[in-house]
Amino acid sequence: ILKGMLVGALGSFAALFLLNSLVNRSGLAGDFRVIPLALLFLLLLSLAAAPAQNALSRVFERQADGAALALTNDPAVFISLKQNIAGTNLATVRPHPYIKYALYTHPPVMERIEHARDFQRSNS
Repeated sequence: ILKGMLVGALGSFAALFLLNSLVNRSGLAGDFRVIPLALLFLLLLSLAAAPAQNALSRVFERQADGAALALTNDPAVFISLKQNIAGTNLATVRPHPYIKYALYTHPPVMERIEHARDFQRSNS
């Protein structure tokens, strides 16, 4: 959570710095008309940054899964939990790679299960 907050704060700072630079260069500083343009700029920037933010979130989630497996040393329970959650939520267990790249903040269920199986094989 701390890493995500730090990355978010740095991204927000960079976006606002860029917006400030653009507003000052355009001569709209202090003008009321800049508000809708600033909102549009921030919306487009957040849409463009979403795939990278999601990829980073998936990395953090994989690390969390690895830590959970190392702490519990019970991949069978981890796998069972992921299968139950996927069934209850009607999750897409193997989404199209483009959908995963653009929208998924967590690794898909099958990737998490495969990771747990790899952990189980390496620790058997």
